[in-house]
Formats: sequence, structure tokens, C-alpha cells
Amino acid sequence: MRIIKKRGFEENFDRNKLLTSIERAGVKNAELVLESVIKYLNGKEKVSSMDISNHVQLIMLNLVPEDIKYHEAVRNYLLWSIYKDVWGKERLYRENLSDLYRYGFKDWLDYGLKNNIFDKEKVKFYLEHIDELARYIRPERDLLLTYNSVRVLASRYLLKRIENLTFFEAPQYLFMRVAMGIAIAELNYGGDPIYWAKKFYDTLSELKFLPNSPTLFNALTISGVLSACFVIEISDCMTRLTHSGDVNCIFGIYDALLLTGILHQAGAGTGFSFTKLRPEGDVVKSTSGTASGPVSFMKLFDISTEVIKQGGRRRGAMMGILEVWHPDIEKFIQSKTGRLKDVNLQNFNISVMVPDMFMYSVVNDDDWYLINPRECQCLIESWGHEFNKCYKLCVEKVERGEISIWKRIKAKELFMKIVEAAWDSGDPGMLFKDAINIRHPLRHLGTIIATNPCAEVPLLPFESCNLGSINLSKFIINGKIDWNGLRETISIAVRFLDNVIDVNKLPQDTLIEANRRSRKIGLGVMGLAEVLTKLEIPYDSDDALYLSDKLAEWIAYNAVISSIELAKERGVFPSFKGSLWSEGKVIIDTWR
Repeated sequence: MRIIKKRGFEENFDRNKLLTSIERAGVKNAELVLESVIKYLNGKEKVSSMDISNHVQLIMLNLVPEDIKYHEAVRNYLLWSIYKDVWGKERLYRENLSDLYRYGFKDWLDYGLKNNIFDKEKVKFYLEHIDELARYIRPERDLLLTYNSVRVLASRYLLKRIENLTFFEAPQYLFMRVAMGIAIAELNYGGDPIYWAKKFYDTLSELKFLPNSPTLFNALTISGVLSACFVIEISDCMTRLTHSGDVNCIFGIYDALLLTGILHQAGAGTGFSFTKLRPEGDVVKSTSGTASGPVSFMKLFDISTEVIKQGGRRRGAMMGILEVWHPDIEKFIQSKTGRLKDVNLQNFNISVMVPDMFMYSVVNDDDWYLINPRECQCLIESWGHEFNKCYKLCVEKVERGEISIWKRIKAKELFMKIVEAAWDSGDPGMLFKDAINIRHPLRHLGTIIATNPCAEVPLLPFESCNLGSINLSKFIINGKIDWNGLRETISIAVRFLDNVIDVNKLPQDTLIEANRRSRKIGLGVMGLAEVLTKLEIPYDSDDALYLSDKLAEWIAYNAVISSIELAKERGVFPSFKGSLWSEGKVIIDTWR
């Protein structure tokens, strides 16, 4: 039987060579695993080395319920296969891992530079510090990774050689690459990138904090897009190229489509409100025709996303939003349900944006008017009392015949259509416009009408999600929460995410301006369930709720304190004046 190797050449199957690889992973019964693999290979004339590796891993995973040590073994086996790619089998057998990591660090950096993978300008500063950083790498931290972690790193994040798609980046190189790529921002403020590269590296490699995927993909590389997601404005026009001087054509449909493709290619997701688009059947004066409506244009974005993988590694993700007063809202609500479920708009999450006024109308069983955004533009950019006034004025105009009446429907009937569609297919969700905007500390910059793909981050047009998560499970020591350690990591994470904004290489000036104007970051958590398990607290208990509340309070408080300390060091963000922050208010104050 012939084995097809990763680099393309073939060799005869060698039973002893495979047995040695399995034994090196720490498998206590390597012969058992080997015999299962040979049984699988029987009758095959050719098989790839990747296929054999995957089958070895599958056999060991199936043995984990019998002995948990097989989990460590399969993790080690996968790590070993990555190491073979990076340093070669001969060196791996001959040298210890610490030396390989240390002395291979310059080779890793040189390869990335010579093949135009790394950003030469960012790397230039570090060239005279290569030995210092190489000595700082801790190879033993690879063993903090689980099998699934290594598998995900291998499938998405570790960089590969251009010529044969084998790995040239090992896990600790990845963590150091990200740390270096983000720490370089310290030069903007007279700081020390080497000091902070080490701080960031420790926090990342100890798995206490991890940033969003594009930062892991692209830090220190020529791509350089580090944000997870963006909100892109869509105006009611095809492209601003043909609407020069038109104040209502800020960013046309095809302008947004092009930018979406570029951002998806870099690994980011996108969110849109399609509310400004005129409804299906409305007049288009420039062509004397009729409009096809928001849902038809959403299909354009869906098809484009289907053929562009995010960062070449995963499908794109999008959020499509329509406000509840738009004439096409019923078609939008049912665009992913019934016969269209699992067929239509599969790269979109969709959500209906509703004001409080609509919910009161549902409770009171009032009528609800569907109104053309072209004829009543104040509905889009207003919220709260201003929206209520705008809506009432628009209804009065409808009743006087000054603007078109598209439909009048019972609010409760429309609400039930949302509920039934969500029950059937999981879409649409609901977003509450007033709640979002009253809690927005930069409301002086405008009205938020859209979110990122998962809706946890409402954003103004062209702003981005600069996200990271603290791993709570790493702060349980001797059955107690290490509150001081958590506070230190929060401070490091806030600085890291603020640096992301400075080193982010975005493809349009509008994106750069929007993100540096508000400098928004998103600090989240992971590992809560594991924390509760370690502390022996039932997940559905009052104690779990109490602890979750205390953790959220501690994280929010210390994140604000860390932001204040950064402001003392670097100055306030450009839009500070006029914000709730400038009035001494924090987010919790907006609840009162």
C-alpha cells in the first residue's frame, strides 16, 4: 500500500513508523490502536497520510470514555503532527521542544517576511529583539490546550506555507505573533512594545483571554483586519458613484455589497439595516419602474457571501434588520420560514427592530401602520419620544392622504407572525430600538439601527466589533475565585483591545474614522459553566445567578477603571465630549 504524503510524494506504508508515532503520543496500548488502523486500511491501494492521521485520532477519541488519558494522547498526537510540519521529523526526533521553539523562531519570522505574509513595517521594530522574544516562549503551554483546541487551531488559525499548505506556525508562535502584532501600538503612546508583547503573550498562551477570530487570523500579517464584525450603512440607491451630491445616497446597495465581500474575505462578519430601501412595488423615478424591495436585495448579499469564505476559512455571517413599520415587514418575517426554511438567506440571521410604541400597541390591541421610508424618513433616525412623535405625524399624513397608505394591520397580528416564524425556524429575532439607544453612551453621534451578526453589539454605521473573551475557568484556585487575578487580566484585556483599534488595517477610510472616533471595544466571558462545575454550584440555582451577577459587576467595574487609566495615559477618545461618559454616567445609570 502506498501513502500519499502532505508534500505530494508517495512512500510505502511502514507499520513500525506509525507505531512509533502512536507511542510518542503517550498511548498505553499503542498496538491496539495500530491494529484498528490496519484493519481500516485493508484493501486500499493508496491512502493519504492525512486520512491515516484522522483515523488514528478517531480511534483514540472513541477510547476516551474507557480511559481519560486517551484524550491527552490524541491531543499529543495531533500536536506532534503539527510539529513535524513546522520543524521536520528529523529535527523533532533529534532536538527537544524548547530548543525547537527557541531556535526556530527566527526561521518562522523569516519565512513570513520572505513570502509576504507578515507586515514588514510592524516586524521591523522587533528584529533586534528576536532572541529575547524567542527565549520568552513557553513550549509547555501547548499542553494547556485540549484536543478540540488544537484541532480548531489547526483547521483555522495556524499559518501555512504557501507552496504546500503545511504548517510553518506552531501554537506558541501564534500566541506570540498576536501579542507582537497588538503590542506594536504602544509606540503610538511612547510605550514599550516588548514589555507588552510579553504581557499579552502570557495572557493569551495561558488561555486567560482570547480575542476574536480575525485578530488571531491576521495580527502581524499583511491582511491586518482585526475586527470581528462591522455595521455597514445601506442607502436607498444603487451606488454613490452615480449619485454624486445626493445627501440621501451615503452608501449605496452595491457599495455595501463590495465592502461586504472585502470584509468577509478578511474574516469579518457584517450587519445591515435594510430599512432605508423603498418597498417592493414603489416607484423608481430614474427608470420609471418599480422597486424590488429589501428582501430581494438581501438575496444578493446572501449569494455573494455563499461564494466568499471568511478569511478563506469559514462562511460569512450577516445580520439583516428591518424595522417593524416597513411595508415589506411581513415578507421579511417569513423569508426564512415555512417552505423557505433551510433554503433562503442561509448566511443571514434576521431580526425585526421594534420601538416600545409597537409593543404598547400589541398590548392595547391597536392598529399598526406600515409606512414607506421614502415618504417618512424621520422614522429611521429617531427613537423614544422623538420616534413616537414622528410616527404619529406620519399616520396623520396617511389619514389625510398626503402620503401613501401601504397597509394597516393589528399590531398583535403582526407580533404573532414574528412569534410563529421564530418558533418554526428560529428567525426572526427581535431588537428593541429604544432600549438599545437609551443605553448607548454616544447617542450624540446618531441613532443605532443595526447590530453585528449575533446581535450582541449594536453599532453606528461603519463601526466595528473589537472583541475578546476572558476565560473565567482559569481563575478558580483551590475552590475559590481569584478576584485579583481576574482584575489584572481585565486590565490587560482592555489595553489589548484598545491597541487593536490602532493597528487595525481597514479597507476604507469611513471604517477607520468611525472606529477611531468612538474606540468601542467588547469584553466578554467564556467558561461560566465550567466555573459553576468547579465550585459545585448547580447551573439553574439562585447561587449561580448571584455569582453570575457578581462576576458581571466585577468585570464591568474593572473594565471602566482600566479605561479611565488608559485615558489618563493616552487622552480621552475623540467623541468623549457630549457623551454620557463626559457627564460622569456609566452604563448602569441609563437603567434609572
